[in-house]
Amino acid sequence: MKIRKDDYKDILEYLTKKRWEGEEFVAFLDDVSPVTKEDLFTFPTEYDVREFCYEMSTDIDFYNFLAIRSAYKTMQEAAENSKLMIEREGIIDVSLMVAVRYERLEREQLNNNQNSEVMNQKNFEYLRDQVKYTGFGEGLENDLKQKKFRKEPRSLNWPMKRSMATIL
Repeated sequence: MKIRKDDYKDILEYLTKKRWEGEEFVAFLDDVSPVTKEDLFTFPTEYDVREFCYEMSTDIDFYNFLAIRSAYKTMQEAAENSKLMIEREGIIDVSLMVAVRYERLEREQLNNNQNSEVMNQKNFEYLRDQVKYTGFGEGLENDLKQKKFRKEPRSLNWPMKRSMATIL
């Protein structure tokens, strides 16, 4: 969906309003020329918007659609941070901005997952050392690793219960 820079605020407000009215998808002529607010068609379901795009597309004209929530959130972010705006000669490519936003969010999620794994490993090493230096030795390391990475609910004193059971 390409729009004129001058129409940006108006289309953002329109999409936000339509979303609050219960519309979920916006269809548009996917062309090199920009669309106006009047060229946008909104729909409550994905089925409806897909049917519209299929029926309206020809050999020359191709209709596409976006989730309204994705479009207006992307546009809001770009309004607040101009580095996120994809503009060329006064034409803003909202579809491309949405795709770039999802790629950025995926990368951030991947980084968060990797950071979480590093933190889990460091936490394990800390717990392993605590168990070792509090007098339980190194024999519980495998049990600790299984409990830590199995993501089962843990009791705060499971090493104590295990060692007491071994003693008795």
